[in-house]
Amino acid sequence: MLLDGRDRATAPVLVADGLWEPDVTKVVLRCVRRGMRVVDIGANFGYFTLLLCRLVGAEGKVYAFEPQTHLHSFLEYNIQCNGYGGIARAYRVALGADSGMRQLARVESGLGTYGGSGSLDEMTAGELVPSAGEAVLVQETVRVARLDDLSLGRIDFAKIDAEGSEHDIWRGGRATLSQAQCLVMEDVPRWLAGGTVLLEDLVASGFRLSTIEVGGWLAAGPPREIHAVAEARGFTYVFAAKPAFMKRLALRFGSRTGRHAMGQENHR
Repeated sequence: MLLDGRDRATAPVLVADGLWEPDVTKVVLRCVRRGMRVVDIGANFGYFTLLLCRLVGAEGKVYAFEPQTHLHSFLEYNIQCNGYGGIARAYRVALGADSGMRQLARVESGLGTYGGSGSLDEMTAGELVPSAGEAVLVQETVRVARLDDLSLGRIDFAKIDAEGSEHDIWRGGRATLSQAQCLVMEDVPRWLAGGTVLLEDLVASGFRLSTIEVGGWLAAGPPREIHAVAEARGFTYVFAAKPAFMKRLALRFGSRTGRHAMGQENHR
């Protein structure tokens, strides 16, 4: 996997640990199966994209979205050099509630680049400015599309990590995403307007909610409880799955769910 040596966010972790978001990785490994059609929204260098390609195999399909030109070039290279060109397609487009052109902000400093900071919300990107080094927000014009307009067909699984754009992505992709068996998305309350609205929309579309805990455990709860956990921790990863899929998951791996332990911390 090719990484940018100047990146100060994702690349050092991957070089040191060989893993990114290990708790989320464990959930993905348990959920994604051969032949699935999946989307990776906020693909970055392609860590999850490559993992998803390996899991779905030649019978499946992976649609990866990364709007930043710099990161998209790494994503495309990593797909091709791993021989996944027939499985994955990399889109240099942001997803949102409406189509058009938008300004995406990301952080750069004398210490290097912070590709994972890219956000359509300048205030969100600004929160990720590092404390050390002279940092600036760099703007890039990107194309924004509605997921429902892309005619991807059946989607079984989605990973969404888009620095505060998650609700807009859902609004523009509800018809596509609501058919999925399960979703994994980042929930950072201070970046998401509307409180529990997105979580309530997921429940209304037939999903049951859990947070992803340390070790890949799932802690189930209603929208208000999930939101309270995210607020207490500053962020959490939400696992949303259809009841039938949860039953199949339990049969394959045994019970890995529980109630929330509010003092337990998630790890990035």
